[in-house]
Amino acid sequence: MASRPPVVFEQGLERDFPKMIPKHCEICKKTEGLQRCAACSVYYYCSREHQTQDWSTHKSTCKQISGARKKVEEEKAKIPDAVFEERKGRCWAGNPDFRPYMKARYFHGELLIRSWRRQGIEDALENYLGMVHLNRGDNQSARDSVPPLYIRLGKDQDAYDFCKWWGLKEGSGQDKHYNWADTTLPFLNIQGADAAEPCDDFFGYAVLRLTHLLSAYLIKFRLLQCFKALGMYKKIWQQQADTDELPTKQEILEALKDKPFMCYGDAIDHQPVLEIFQDENLFNKKTQDLMEQMMLIWFAVNEYNEHMWPMLTSPDERTLSTNPMPYTPGSWAEANIAFANTYSAWVETAGSIPALRKVMENVRRQGM
Repeated sequence: MASRPPVVFEQGLERDFPKMIPKHCEICKKTEGLQRCAACSVYYYCSREHQTQDWSTHKSTCKQISGARKKVEEEKAKIPDAVFEERKGRCWAGNPDFRPYMKARYFHGELLIRSWRRQGIEDALENYLGMVHLNRGDNQSARDSVPPLYIRLGKDQDAYDFCKWWGLKEGSGQDKHYNWADTTLPFLNIQGADAAEPCDDFFGYAVLRLTHLLSAYLIKFRLLQCFKALGMYKKIWQQQADTDELPTKQEILEALKDKPFMCYGDAIDHQPVLEIFQDENLFNKKTQDLMEQMMLIWFAVNEYNEHMWPMLTSPDERTLSTNPMPYTPGSWAEANIAFANTYSAWVETAGSIPALRKVMENVRRQGM
């Protein structure tokens, strides 16, 4: 598998780091009447003329992505349909024919992500979720790519449900002896879990799943920002409302979505928004609980891998490849993989990295 070139950063460069590009024509930025590039299926154009105009820029990326997808199709064609169906859920161990196919899918997913296009992120998420369902044991750690991609797409609830399921299976939860080879058992079946709940099961074991912990922290940070915006909206509503009738939950959520500084994640949709809006004590408890949970995660990560938080807040030379590789728990290499998986989700969440720097400074001042 081809290696990814290193990308060099400077402290604070999260402001200039590439952000996810929405679905629009690459030339005129129109969002209506678009068609996807037939070769890579990631870039959008409003006309053949604009696609031709962009070809000199798009050509290299297009050929890489379409070539990787062709490789996936070639490797899958080598696996008999009957074997493919029989081994679903266990497509790694016991049959070496699956390994080139799964490796090709992983590399294709990486290229989709590095297109920086929203369509590429959506397709990469579908790809990695498909890999996890094909191979529940997940020898390639595709599960590490899933939560940050969910978060980048605003699907914080799905990301939290995914992390919680794996945490209960790999962590100290009651399901930690889950039989991965038994494909009749429920799989990734947690839905609508409370993202504001304590998540001790995420870090109740010796070797942490760093990308899942970082994702849980980020989800809680984004939810906390929603709560703070909710408090601001309440003050404005109390000053301007000409009626005693309370807004509906949907009206409140729509108001939060309109905040230009927010990265709206749908985990807030599953919270008792109207009750929090009405009850100041509940609002204070929810926000305080979230801050305490974030600090618990922060200390758990910091104790387990001392490289992680400095790497996120002051990155120097890093590779963005998430290719599976051997690493020692608590090592720089392990932190680098988590960095590659999650950094885009952090930089696309306004204020998250500066907030991390404040946490680190407060911890340093208090000598903790």
